[in-house]
Amino acid sequence: MIRNGLYGFAVSLLCLLIPILHFVTGPLAPFIGGVIAGSRHESTPSQAIGIGLLMGLLMAFPVAGVLAISNFGPSYLGGFLPRTVENSDLLLVIGLAILGYTTVMATFGAVIGGYFGRRSHQKPMG
Repeated sequence: MIRNGLYGFAVSLLCLLIPILHFVTGPLAPFIGGVIAGSRHESTPSQAIGIGLLMGLLMAFPVAGVLAISNFGPSYLGGFLPRTVENSDLLLVIGLAILGYTTVMATFGAVIGGYFGRRSHQKPMG
C-alpha cells in the first residue's frame, strides 16, 4: 500500500509539472493519483483512506518547502494584501487547505480506482 501511495503521489506531482495542461490536471492531480494508486492496490474503502492519508502526508513536504522558501525569500505579495494579514499566515492557511484537499481527493480517487481494480479481476457471471 505504501508503494502504491508513493506512485499516486508521484503521478500527482507529474500532473502539476506538465506545462499548459497543469491548469486542468493540477486541480485533479490528487484524484488522478488516487485512482492510479487505488487501482494498482485494488484497495477497499478502508485501504483507500490509508492511501489518501499517505498522499496527504507526502504533500506536506512540498508545502513545507514552499513555506520555508517564502519565509526566507523576498515577499512578492507585499502591496497586494491588507496590512492585517501576514503573508506567511496566509500561505500557511493555503498550505493546510492544500493538504486537506489532497487527502480528500486522493481518498475518493483511491476508492473509485480500487472499485474498478477489484471489478476487473472478477469472473463474469454466466
